[in-house]
Amino acid sequence: MQKLAINIGDKIEMTHARSSVRGKLSENTYVSNLLDYDGWRTAKISAPIFEGKVIPVQVGDEYDLCFFSTSGLYQSRVKIQERYRDKKMFVLGVEMLTRPTKYQRRQFSGSTVCLKCATGSYPRKKKHSVILSRRVILMIPSFWSGI
Repeated sequence: MQKLAINIGDKIEMTHARSSVRGKLSENTYVSNLLDYDGWRTAKISAPIFEGKVIPVQVGDEYDLCFFSTSGLYQSRVKIQERYRDKKMFVLGVEMLTRPTKYQRRQFSGSTVCLKCATGSYPRKKKHSVILSRRVILMIPSFWSGI
């Protein structure tokens, strides 16, 4: 039997991807938990929460889910099939439209930086220096100190 990428209890971030009634898409990101997963197409998740309140979602809407698993981040698109209340918990039944795939969140901005490097010994307690290791000290010019 193959090991599943996502497991029951994993935390989820939900982002609204498509509305079933052509309504406005929510720009908020909601949190939820994975309650049950058959390993193939269907899953049960807790109703999303935003600012401490349960968010009612429309049946038929599509959401992008980001699963925080012990083996990394996984992303999948789901469609809400049902919503119901189980005792005191609100539950959503979802159908996986895409398989969970490994996902890396990178929010780097590229910029070109040219640093002049010089070797030598510098005093450790200089105002604009950063100690990177025992032997490497990065000297920051005074005109960068305000950045």
